Amino acid sequence: LVYVPSVGFCLALVVVLQKLCGRLPVAPRTARAVFVGVMALSVGLHSARTLARNLDWKSEERLYLHDVRIVPQSAKALSNAGKILQDLGQHSAAIGKFEQALEIEPGFRIAVLNWAYSLSAQGREDQAITLLERELRRGSQDPFVYNNLGFLLVDTELDATRGVALLEKAVRVRPTDPDILDSLGWGYYKLGRLQEARELFQRSLDLNDWSTSTPSRRAHLETIERALRHADPHSR
Repeated sequence: LVYVPSVGFCLALVVVLQKLCGRLPVAPRTARAVFVGVMALSVGLHSARTLARNLDWKSEERLYLHDVRIVPQSAKALSNAGKILQDLGQHSAAIGKFEQALEIEPGFRIAVLNWAYSLSAQGREDQAITLLERELRRGSQDPFVYNNLGFLLVDTELDATRGVALLEKAVRVRPTDPDILDSLGWGYYKLGRLQEARELFQRSLDLNDWSTSTPSRRAHLETIERALRHADPHSR
């Protein structure tokens, strides 16, 4: 978080050290040698620390799970660790990390969204919906809150009409997001608006056909194609 400001700090530190060494009661050549020695020691120690830290960057899993042990009071580190556990399918452990992150920073929306996702992955859609509804009542205008809540309302058929209304809000905010377009397409499919659904699924894939969500979005397009053929058996 302070990477760019640290550049200025490092430059200022060099200037200060140079001036301090210049004021030493020794010959200029000796002062220069002291300055070079101090800088060499500082750069050497920090280089060693950089090499040690580079080992943590071998994978996101290693990086984030390591960081949460080093800074256990960081909401960001906890949320990142939760996301890695979520990606590994360890949803119960992931939920624990998201809960901890939100205890530290209650307004951390990414942790809320990921927590809701893990709940729904465990078949606890009602709890996920409650969590996202609470975020909505807090005044959130985040399109991803609209998207995730809307999709759950549609997919569970709890309230498809309201779900589509939320998804349409999300699309107005992010009209070129392929995943949000796909969610709205699924909502239209659930409401029987097949042609509109197909157009959205196709636009979603035209925008992006290489992300991790692509197989799911392609499956949605195939579903709507079958539905259209069934509705009009003479269509090709």
